[in-house]
Amino acid sequence: GEIRFAEDLVVAVNKKVIDGMDGSYYRYKTTPARTITVRYQLLARGSREFRDAFNKMNKLLSGEQVKVIFNDETDKYFIGTKTSNTQVDGGSNNVIGEIEIYCSNPRKYSTTEKEFTAIDGVLNIVNEGTVPVSIDYDVQMTSETGYIGLVSEEGIMQYGKIEE
Repeated sequence: GEIRFAEDLVVAVNKKVIDGMDGSYYRYKTTPARTITVRYQLLARGSREFRDAFNKMNKLLSGEQVKVIFNDETDKYFIGTKTSNTQVDGGSNNVIGEIEIYCSNPRKYSTTEKEFTAIDGVLNIVNEGTVPVSIDYDVQMTSETGYIGLVSEEGIMQYGKIEE
């Protein structure tokens, strides 16, 4: 099927216009919710098979705030809820329709976690995404130690006694 991403690159800018000033005062930007429109074709051999397939499709799409993964990018997902499914003509076992999936959170997420290994006690984590993400630490030591220090742009985390 064909997929259309509404508001794919749209950003809302909050600004303030000040009398006597050229332009405006930039405050911040937000990315609004998005609606993903999926165009599909459903083809079956007979009326019963068509009805079964149509019911199965609607059952699969009945969840709320679920992961939505598309075959052309299986390593990414959206979180969304189906909001509409076009009414298809009766009496046919071959229909074309559209499904709209509302994503209140417009971001796309990775389906996989990446692991990084420290080299000579230094761990360099590179975020290749477009927004900051949280990091889960699992520290495994090769020898006994009483102190671990983690440093990032956000601050420092220290565990144990530095004397050890």
